Amino acid sequence: MHLPQISATVMVPAMAALLVTAPGAQAMPAMPAMLSSMVRSIKPAVEARGFNGMGPVSLYLAIKDYLKDANAYDPSVPNKCNIFTSTVAGGNCKTSINCKMSDNTYEALPDWNVCYLGGRQYFTHPDIGDFSITYSKAGGKDGNKEDGLHDPIFQFANLNDWEPMDVQKLMDNSKGEHGNMCKKTNVAGTQRITYECGIPKKGTAAFGLSIFDPVDPAPGFAPGWCTMHVIQHQRNEYGVGGEYEFDVIIYDNNKKIIGKVQQAAINAGSKTLSVTSKLPYTVEVEAKGGDTDPVKFSYGGQVWQDNDASHQSTFSNGKEHGYEYGNREGDMGFSC
Repeated sequence: MHLPQISATVMVPAMAALLVTAPGAQAMPAMPAMLSSMVRSIKPAVEARGFNGMGPVSLYLAIKDYLKDANAYDPSVPNKCNIFTSTVAGGNCKTSINCKMSDNTYEALPDWNVCYLGGRQYFTHPDIGDFSITYSKAGGKDGNKEDGLHDPIFQFANLNDWEPMDVQKLMDNSKGEHGNMCKKTNVAGTQRITYECGIPKKGTAAFGLSIFDPVDPAPGFAPGWCTMHVIQHQRNEYGVGGEYEFDVIIYDNNKKIIGKVQQAAINAGSKTLSVTSKLPYTVEVEAKGGDTDPVKFSYGGQVWQDNDASHQSTFSNGKEHGYEYGNREGDMGFSC
């Protein structure tokens, strides 16, 4: 995070004059010490928020904290897909994907037809939805001295509506053995440049990123037994404010998505969140207690909470669905 630049030629003489001429003024401190004090006193500007409410610095810190001894692209990290993209000698773009916990199960994606600087290639995959890759730099262009196409921009339809994700900037902020989201490799003697990034699967939340399918555009819903997938985000962590935030995905009896919210905060007064959908009533989520207290859910007169067998609730049930790594999640159902 960058601090504002201080103009010593303007600010310092003015302050010096004030200190010298003011009645009873103390001796002016040494210039370096005063400048250091001034820098410490300036509050950094609030960064632009992105990545589901997280700016790049917050995202970097969340990844570091979540993946304490691993990287997002490691085979051992669950609920993610690895996107692998490469170019050779400024062309021959290739992209593949691996959504299994293995390093040898990559699936080749369709060939590029815009393999050039600024060409935006679109892909789709059932585990992460629609996404695109655009190479933003090339050797010899705009004074760039690195050969070949490089610095890809990833964008995902279900991640803040195609918000650009600058892979190189992520790597620049993630220098270390662990906690990295992406890696770059220059294959010696081949003119090949490769990038690999770990991206959460749809319907999951990890290291600050959540990717969900959009609500089905067809009107109405199939009545019967509706289900929900719920993720509760820890307050005061991972870019979340002072109130709990929730991801809620509502499915009808035919497993069609009929409503959702993403990192929506509960009301500070009532400690509840009302989720609208194609259903006639809202789903109410109530989190009045602390981290170890149950969350209460209600719809159309039905009320249930964590581990309620009559609603098939797995929310906060065991290690897989318990509260860890900044969120807890689970599934449940209700009559609709």
